[in-house]
Amino acid sequence: MDHERRCKSGETLVFKVNPPPGKPYFSAFGRSEESHRIVWYYPADDDALSLDVGQARRVLSDGIVLGDEHVPGAYVISGIFTDKPVTRNEIRALFDSDKDVDPDHWSVTETRFEVY
Repeated sequence: MDHERRCKSGETLVFKVNPPPGKPYFSAFGRSEESHRIVWYYPADDDALSLDVGQARRVLSDGIVLGDEHVPGAYVISGIFTDKPVTRNEIRALFDSDKDVDPDHWSVTETRFEVY
């Protein structure tokens, strides 16, 4: 895990991205450590594609308000950088399989945070 943070319900979660070379597309979801429930951040919905964040390190301009979908407790955010745009279904397929992440096409970082 890269970092550990605490956030209060109602606060805005912001993403600071640092894409690896050749992987400018960003997706992210949080998983409750207690219930294993997934909360998607990017792409915004099932039909959308990952964000093109370019190659520069930066803070994304839009944040995620921690609403009712974030019950108090610990979460792990998976940030996924890819060499092409991907959908939620493609990300689910990768995480649901026993395959290792292909480092030529995918890079995954994890950050733990707690909602209180």
